[in-house]
Amino acid sequence: MSVAEKQVERIPWVWTTVFAAILAFVGPAWMSFLPAFPFFSQYNLGSLTCFMFLQSSPWIALLLIAPLAKIGPLRNKITPVNLACLYVASMATSFYLGPQRWCFPGRVFYADRIIYAERTADIIPTWMAPPTDICKQIIAGGVPIPWGEWVAPILFWWIFDVVMATFMLSLTNVLRYQWIDVEKVPFPHAIAINELINIDTHLAGTKLKIAGRMNPFLIGMAIGLLYQGTVMLGAYFPWFPDIFGWRENTCAHGGFSVPATIPALASIVGLAIMNKQITIYALAYLAPLSTIFNVWFWYVVFVIAAQILYNIGYYTGILELGGCGRVWCHPSLFYDPPLALSGVFCGGMVAFTAI
Repeated sequence: MSVAEKQVERIPWVWTTVFAAILAFVGPAWMSFLPAFPFFSQYNLGSLTCFMFLQSSPWIALLLIAPLAKIGPLRNKITPVNLACLYVASMATSFYLGPQRWCFPGRVFYADRIIYAERTADIIPTWMAPPTDICKQIIAGGVPIPWGEWVAPILFWWIFDVVMATFMLSLTNVLRYQWIDVEKVPFPHAIAINELINIDTHLAGTKLKIAGRMNPFLIGMAIGLLYQGTVMLGAYFPWFPDIFGWRENTCAHGGFSVPATIPALASIVGLAIMNKQITIYALAYLAPLSTIFNVWFWYVVFVIAAQILYNIGYYTGILELGGCGRVWCHPSLFYDPPLALSGVFCGGMVAFTAI
């Protein structure tokens, strides 16, 4: 009895690498032409949301693939494996293309060189950040790049990223089988992008059997374009009405930053941001109801605990902070005891990487 051999499709390493390199070059230039805060975060090629790790590049790339599905020479190239490689390349590259890239370790060290020149001179070596006068050239510009001063820091932070990526990849290999193949943990980001890959591959086929899928997809596209169209017009044209209130008290990722000037909201210690980014709510629909309930339940517990701790003397002065200030400034519910919830985010990052 013969055993059929399963044909394994080769990974297009060359084209995947070329695509990632082009995206890495185009992304920073794209950022330079975007409107000012807070709108630049909504139309960049990197992260669109805060702590949700929703990147725009994979979606844009896969949406642009759809019109190419009927071009003869390209039809056979639109396969699940090729599209998955395109997704991985754009996903990895896009983490360096958004406005959040300022908080990467290297850039923080460069900023510290400028802000805390005397202090960092003793504790930050030059192979992690150039001297203060060199770092200040980033702000002013207009001078030749002193590559001799920059080669060591650039090389160090490149190695740092590679080592961290290798570490996270090892965690992925340990946890992926149990979480994905055995427990089949639902992951909204992957569910949505997998549906888009299915649509692209079906469009490239000879028989279209996706009418039932396309109708909700097109309706969702229309709603998204309508919403973001009004936001974009408000960003570029001051005369256009600010329908969703993006011009006031809005963080870069699209959340309503609760100001201290609204006592009814500011008095809730655990309330910092309320999202106006509808993409987050769309992803939430793909999560199981039990997961959504779990998130809401523990958030209510967090809000109650924060309020009690404030009333018994902790986090004094936090009501004067608005929005993200309750996270990044002191006193902070995420970095200062007794809550110090930043460790939870570290666990979430490990889970995101593994899934």
